[in-house]
Amino acid sequence: MKAIHNSRALRRYPQLIANHLLRYIFESYSQLGIHKNADRRDLAHNTSIGETLGKNGYAVEIREHLEDSTPNPELMINGVLSDVKSPKLAYSLDSRLQSAINRQGLNNVVFEVTKRESVDALTKGLKRGFHNRSKIEWVDVVFGETAVRITRAMYERGVISKELQKLYK
Repeated sequence: MKAIHNSRALRRYPQLIANHLLRYIFESYSQLGIHKNADRRDLAHNTSIGETLGKNGYAVEIREHLEDSTPNPELMINGVLSDVKSPKLAYSLDSRLQSAINRQGLNNVVFEVTKRESVDALTKGLKRGFHNRSKIEWVDVVFGETAVRITRAMYERGVISKELQKLYK
């Protein structure tokens, strides 16, 4: 089922999610899919993140919630498992990466920046994360309606700060 997505309508009519695997097409032609068994507790938050990633060119699916002791990754981004982390401060990025790798077995993560952090603080946190976690391939950083992908190659070339500046334009 395909439809133009309106997040207000999604919050008003959550029963639509329970009955169907919905595909939403954005004006950018990126897609957000929501599994009928997605975790309802995090659905509004994950939908907001998925919309932002979709508008920035990614194909995103909010995955089925699995009932087990390991926190399961909420998203598939361009076919790759990922999890949303919302660290309160930039200096906690490293510990959130550690959680994604050690507890969930992921090589990538989505960081939601909820308040305007300095680019220097974000850069420092991501550098520490890439340095300490050799398995990390990339990190998507979301702020408002903007998303940027920070890759290990960017870390190695020292251009993380330049890419993060796009968040605040």
